[in-house]
Amino acid sequence: AIIALLVGSIISLLELIAMLQALGRHANVAGYTLASSHVKHCRAYAPPVRSMRQLYGRRLRPFRTATNSVRTLSVVGLVALAVASSIHRLRRGKVNGKGGCKPAMDGPVVQQSRRPKLPSILAADDQGLRDGLKVQRQERKGRTGWGYVVTEVSAPPAVVLDCLEAFGDYPKMIPVVRDVVAHSQSRDSNGALRVNCTYSVSRFRLGISIRHKAIHSAGLVRFDLDPTRSGLALQECSGFWFVEHAPEGPPSRSRVWLYVRRLRTSVLLPHWLVDYAAERALSRATDWLRPHAEGQWQHQLQEQDHSSSDGQALQS
Repeated sequence: AIIALLVGSIISLLELIAMLQALGRHANVAGYTLASSHVKHCRAYAPPVRSMRQLYGRRLRPFRTATNSVRTLSVVGLVALAVASSIHRLRRGKVNGKGGCKPAMDGPVVQQSRRPKLPSILAADDQGLRDGLKVQRQERKGRTGWGYVVTEVSAPPAVVLDCLEAFGDYPKMIPVVRDVVAHSQSRDSNGALRVNCTYSVSRFRLGISIRHKAIHSAGLVRFDLDPTRSGLALQECSGFWFVEHAPEGPPSRSRVWLYVRRLRTSVLLPHWLVDYAAERALSRATDWLRPHAEGQWQHQLQEQDHSSSDGQALQS
């Protein structure tokens, strides 16, 4: 359709050029007639002035035919492109309930009722996850990068999500987080938890303000940099945690994804600090989760055992 539009534009331009040439010829004939000294003999000396259609009709007839054909093809092509684009957006789930389209994202599209779009895991990596290893990939260009890390935890998804949603306890669980200040907390009508916090990170006490959105039923905890609170460390940060049952193993085992969709550091940070964080931050981002989630799960199992043993003692 685009090629047809270009061809149609070229033919229309040629048609305009031929028309101007015909108009120029008509003007020359009229000037010749008016310049004659004997007005009464003008018709004898001047060539007969033909109509505009006669002047350039034959010359433009091939262009008109081609232009009409190309315009028809262009319209058909544009309609086909519009239909194909609508079908593509519908398949990708970008059409919202009001009939509009949501803006595209840099990373995977995350929806509350569906599993987010995640990279596929190779068979060898899948076996490594069952053996307690991690799968990690990251790319970096200057101060901008993205990446993900996958691990498995011997605790149910609900327990893992409880640890991820305990934002006020991050300084107790995550060694790199030194302090936290919660600015606001609310819950949507669908049950999603929204919490805005500012964290003091690393020994340099870098302030990072984050907007959290936790959807417990979907196993999803999203995080985005708070644009209303400026910081010296990051200019852009967005991503999510996703927790699901491990494909293989007992129901009490979970697979955890940390996906950093986009991260851009501030120009105020020195390059050596950016290099240091890029080498270690993502690989250490999930190290804290396994011991805390598994410890919490073991504590719940012990409480259940104590409760069952106390009930049996009362019955006896």
